[in-house]
Amino acid sequence: MLFRSELSSKPGRIPGELWKTLLSGLFLGTGFLATTTSLAFTHERVPDIQPLPDLVLDHIDYQKWGLDVSEMLLMANTMTAVLVILLHSHRCIVLRRIWLLLGILYYYRALTMMITVLPKADTTYVCLPKAPPNETTPMMYVDRVLTIISGGGLSINGKHVFCGDYIFSGHTMTLTLGYLAIKQYSPRRFVLLHWASFLAALLGVVFLLLARGHYTIDVLLAYYVSSRLWFIYHTLAHNDSLKERGPH
Repeated sequence: MLFRSELSSKPGRIPGELWKTLLSGLFLGTGFLATTTSLAFTHERVPDIQPLPDLVLDHIDYQKWGLDVSEMLLMANTMTAVLVILLHSHRCIVLRRIWLLLGILYYYRALTMMITVLPKADTTYVCLPKAPPNETTPMMYVDRVLTIISGGGLSINGKHVFCGDYIFSGHTMTLTLGYLAIKQYSPRRFVLLHWASFLAALLGVVFLLLARGHYTIDVLLAYYVSSRLWFIYHTLAHNDSLKERGPH
């Protein structure tokens, strides 16, 4: 305890403030819960029509295996990002930054996917049947949420059996943030790691589109929202004038 108190009294030391990290983790958890709940309700509203016209998807050949490969790249990129964060000297601070941003994006995605529901982009993708009219129950939605959470929102494990989570792409959001976290919080000399993460994220998105996992607009919106939020937050976090109390 004496050693810790001496460390905390050293000038220039950045406190970890674990309680802030725990609050960010709780915020992320509720954001993911909001997204899964949104999907549980949105599944009932997916229109039974042909896929919408898409300038990219209409000119590329469908590849069913693309979704599995995309999710493998997603998991590899995410695990690498987690390793980079855990090895960082200020891991608590970095972790709460990323959890906060992810929580915001999950809440925002919960709204966008519920407001505008698109038809399936992949007509061969098997979704569970919708509930008969006027026969939905609260426990049915709870069961759907638990099913989605148990699979982590991925299709590769067979748990993603509900449709309607299109705008915007959660796969692209995770791939983008994984790369940005690796690029931002690993040493600059790790150039090969940065390029490998970038290629994994890029190919993950390409394979996602080949498998009709999302419309192109979902991918573009996910990249834009995720990257802009990341850049805005880190610009504010590195602005010294915003760290001091002012007249406003």
